[in-house]
Amino acid sequence: MQEQNGQDSSCDNNLVGTCRVKCKIERVIAAAILAIGIAFSGYFVGNAFLKSKSLDRNITVKGLSEKEVISNLAIWPITIKATGNNLTEVNKKIESDHNMLVSFLIEQGFKKEEIDFGNYAVTDLLAQSYRNNNSEEYRYIITSTTILKTSNVALAQKVTKLQNLLVQRGIALGSEGYNPSDYNGPSYIFTKFNDIKPAMLEEAIRNARKSAEKFAVDSGNKLGFLRKANQE
Repeated sequence: MQEQNGQDSSCDNNLVGTCRVKCKIERVIAAAILAIGIAFSGYFVGNAFLKSKSLDRNITVKGLSEKEVISNLAIWPITIKATGNNLTEVNKKIESDHNMLVSFLIEQGFKKEEIDFGNYAVTDLLAQSYRNNNSEEYRYIITSTTILKTSNVALAQKVTKLQNLLVQRGIALGSEGYNPSDYNGPSYIFTKFNDIKPAMLEEAIRNARKSAEKFAVDSGNKLGFLRKANQE
């Protein structure tokens, strides 16, 4: 939390308060459009309250600034699986599938440096005491995660719709867990929030001040300077 002290040049001189700013980012995966919002809450003390020194009595106003931006970074963890009873053979299969996956991504237009090797895990089903050894068709499960991190968001969205081509090549896609529904696809991120934050914060404060001015007029008070501000 950062704290700023001083007078807000856009305010008058008869209302003192404490203000807080909250930043919120919502992710819309399907469209890779991020809804970014800044909420500004102001705690203001009326002129009549100041004279009586009843500083615990205050009003609260909120200002909001919202903006839609296009994400500029996509992070896509792609998990593949291989199963079998021979650990060496299963490991060869997962390595082969990983190489095919990397080749596929490069063929689609991604750069090699955008592709990284993530988690690698081996599960021995016979080593799990709660399982019925006679019910398993295979003993070993190897999962490998390849992480694509790219600024080419449009291409990432396009390629996610071509995963059937990987299946056609014999690559089994899945999640890191046992539940296929755990698969989430790419995450889309906007990394330039600090570039637009000042203007959005200014708008949020302006909207909060308008609300405070209206309340002040309705209650017979005047709006004063901002003595203290906290940003969360």
